[in-house]
Amino acid sequence: MTSTLARRVLAGTTVVGTLLALAPRRLAAQDADSGKVVELPAVTVTATREARDVFAVPAAVTIVDSAKLAEQHPNNAADQFRDLPGLDINGTGPNQTRPTIRGMRGQRVLLLEDGVPLANARRQSDFGEIPALVDVANIKQVEVVRGPMSVLYGSDAIGGVVNLITRSPLYRGPASTVHGTLGLDYGSPGSITKVYGGASGQSGGLGFLVSGSYRNAGNYTIPAGTFGNVTLPEKEYLFDSKIKDWSANAYLGYKFQSGHGVFGRFESYSADNAGFGYVDPALLGPGQPFIQINYPDQRYWKTSLGYNSAKLNAVVLDRLDVTAYYSKNKRHLATNIDTPAGPGMSVAVNSLNFTDMGTAGFRVEAKKVLSQHLITYGVDFFRDHSENSDSSLTTLTGFGPPPPIQIVSTTPTVPNASLRSLGVFAQGELHLIDRTTLILGARYQNVNRQTRSTPGITAPLVDNTAGTVVGAANLIVGVTKALNLIGAVGRGFRSPNLVESFFNGPVPEVNGIQVANPSLKPETNLEFDFGARYRTGRVGAEAWYFNNTIHDGIRTVATGDTINGQAAYQNQNVSQLRYQGVELQADVRIAYGFAAGANYTYLTSKDVLKPNEPIGDTYPHKVGVTASYRHPSGRFWAEYGFRYNAEQTNITLPAPPSPPFPVGSTLPSFSVHNVRGGFLVYRKARYSAELDLAVLNIANKLYAETANQSFFRPEPRRQIRIGVLTTF
Repeated sequence: MTSTLARRVLAGTTVVGTLLALAPRRLAAQDADSGKVVELPAVTVTATREARDVFAVPAAVTIVDSAKLAEQHPNNAADQFRDLPGLDINGTGPNQTRPTIRGMRGQRVLLLEDGVPLANARRQSDFGEIPALVDVANIKQVEVVRGPMSVLYGSDAIGGVVNLITRSPLYRGPASTVHGTLGLDYGSPGSITKVYGGASGQSGGLGFLVSGSYRNAGNYTIPAGTFGNVTLPEKEYLFDSKIKDWSANAYLGYKFQSGHGVFGRFESYSADNAGFGYVDPALLGPGQPFIQINYPDQRYWKTSLGYNSAKLNAVVLDRLDVTAYYSKNKRHLATNIDTPAGPGMSVAVNSLNFTDMGTAGFRVEAKKVLSQHLITYGVDFFRDHSENSDSSLTTLTGFGPPPPIQIVSTTPTVPNASLRSLGVFAQGELHLIDRTTLILGARYQNVNRQTRSTPGITAPLVDNTAGTVVGAANLIVGVTKALNLIGAVGRGFRSPNLVESFFNGPVPEVNGIQVANPSLKPETNLEFDFGARYRTGRVGAEAWYFNNTIHDGIRTVATGDTINGQAAYQNQNVSQLRYQGVELQADVRIAYGFAAGANYTYLTSKDVLKPNEPIGDTYPHKVGVTASYRHPSGRFWAEYGFRYNAEQTNITLPAPPSPPFPVGSTLPSFSVHNVRGGFLVYRKARYSAELDLAVLNIANKLYAETANQSFFRPEPRRQIRIGVLTTF
């Protein structure tokens, strides 16, 4: 697409988005009397810790409900973010995609499961934990808050929060009931096949749920074509995009007639041969490095216990929720990097890291109703306890007379260490006048990073403790019953994790060696959000402007030194990062089951202290358009989707002697066309069977999501997906 045409598309979509910003997606339900599908308002709990209609939430939120997940059969929760305003993904394949919110990713986005952290302090700062730890078939709803949420959730929530709300038994009176599901998904990229199923039920106050899944996929193929400076004359493989994984989940709870309840949950996830994906570097141009990042195995399990009561009626609290959890996350990480260093010269690093991470934590949250006001307060705690071992072989070719120089090391890249976090928070929801609500909140957080004696590491032990106070204010004013105006200001923080502070070793993303910096300070941020929501029976409107400035921003910078022939880098508090943007959405229910929608995102980012050093690694503009039809009975649906990501020029280019990005100095624009549909094969009483079909990347174009272009990892060629779901 030419730049002129791109500007016209963007300008036109901006006008459409301004007139018709999308109302929050609504859940579909079957009307027992009429047989028609009716729509229920989308409800979120993540933004305020109180369940409410999205229309009345004083924050920018995105909901992906169970109906959408069931229809589209995504590989994991983050897959849905590609087409949503303000959101993006990085990573490829069924297992390794991760969320990006308003240009921020990795440790600047907090990943939660049922309101408690799913991430841990041993992940690379740019990547974060994978949502795939929670089977998408066991997710009831994905809730995203776009903007800082440190008051309620602590560190890492400076860009936003992704909360994976899992399924639990439905208590529907004294009668005993059992419900179940059985599903099969198939996708042509890599012949991905997934089988999943589960059952839930209740008998009196006792409820249970069990579920499990198995998935197997090979390396997927990418199409022939040209993308920037990359030309593939024929289809190729994205190696290490395969996966074999399985998950299991069990829940048991009891609800007393007095209103109290207890529960226990066990969940596990295992994966083999999950990789970041790579294209044969010989196809990408001269001098391109070979970079292979692969997880040969990952084993994760988590146990949670909880108590809740909504009828305490005590002096200081009416409701109480307590959750305690312990998880174990063991994984091997294999990296193979072969970097040209000049004529006849190369540096090859082959390493294997094993991480054993144990996490123990709890969250206690209480609520008290005072007249028309609501007070929420509590305490949360977790401790990540990491043990690591490594082995590596570095081969230097051309740095001296033959044979090549080989350096063997068994020194861990990260010492045995722990990160402890303790936070106390309080939030008041004040109903000032009719249709006007003000939410004020504050948190004190104490974070400790501590290393332990580790074989092979002689550096002094570190015991670093930092305390931080953050706050937020959110105001929503109902100008009319159909129009809400919203303003929000929030201060968040992010404590550097164990990798950022203590890592010493090769880093594929910069083709260099990273050295530790245990004196890193926490990042803090200040964000302003202004928004408006409009909703009537057929048309909704939503628009947002945001300005997020991160102080003491942590960036990986070159030190000017070299280690074993490679450039040395270090994480440092050197930047003041500013992210600004506009998000517009549109949805119109036309008539007779037809609907249309559009969204537009504008995003810009810069280092205020070093404006000549670009930091963009996601799209600067994104346009999405949908057109759909749903039969009033819910027996048939069809949808066409179009997405356009504009070219990104605001990127940090590799400095010589590192090779240039394969696609060139500009990350190219691309367009994607998809069609989806489904129909109800059978329905009688409690039994039903549904079939969903999708054809993605209809034009069979070679492209990579913007965040995956510099380390070039393209998306699959034209693909067909089929999903079958039966319920009883």
